[in-house]
Amino acid sequence: MPYIREIITAGNVIEIREYYTARHNQKGGSRASHREETAEAQKIVNHRNAERKFRGLLRANFKTDDLFLTLRYERGYSISHEECRENAKALVKLLRKEFKQYGRELRYIYAIEHKSRTCHLHIILPNVKEIAPSRIRELWKKVSRKALSVDFRYLWQGDFATRLAWYLLKEYDPKGDHVPKEGDPKAPKGASKFYCSRNLRQPEIVKEIMKRTKIPKDPFIKKGYVLLPDTLHTGTCAFTGLEYRSYAMIRGGTKEEVLEKTRSKK
Repeated sequence: MPYIREIITAGNVIEIREYYTARHNQKGGSRASHREETAEAQKIVNHRNAERKFRGLLRANFKTDDLFLTLRYERGYSISHEECRENAKALVKLLRKEFKQYGRELRYIYAIEHKSRTCHLHIILPNVKEIAPSRIRELWKKVSRKALSVDFRYLWQGDFATRLAWYLLKEYDPKGDHVPKEGDPKAPKGASKFYCSRNLRQPEIVKEIMKRTKIPKDPFIKKGYVLLPDTLHTGTCAFTGLEYRSYAMIRGGTKEEVLEKTRSKK
């Protein structure tokens, strides 16, 4: 079994992972020396897996023009990760009642950011037209006497998931430079990188055991799809020393249209 192709389908995006498995003798994969300590390499792998899971949930459950909210506290207000999460759970409870009034089921994903010495909350929600932005602001004010504002954005066309997953998890990236500086509030050890409702649809994941001995030179792009810009990554696994490749494709449109939509949101 030379290598595995993992196909992750969520919404209008298909994400592909191609890698050799260490459990079988590989004629096509040459081993390389391990360049990272195992613990550090595992942190990097765990972070990549968290981003992949986040992307899949976003694509499977949300669409263009759904809501991306940033909820802030008064400037200078000191609040811990745990307190911010308790506020988030209280807000979710109020939102669930609000959605139920209009016959809608609440789905959500949220993450807590620790930037600028004050925790704040990012949450992705379905866009229910009957629920005005002013109503969500009222609910946020009910949650905390220090609640300040709610910034509203709408999920954009194309692949919103890749950029959102990176942005909302950047503080946890062991290779990044966005970790809060010394003295800033930090997420406690073991805290979840993000939180989501239990009713989210899961991406469809299929693993194919390929008969060929080498990963093809060119990525496989399904008919009717185009390669998403900046998603093609190749490298060597820190644990197996074997080659891998990952990329994503999006349904519909032309390569130029997808590229323009992606650039417009950067």
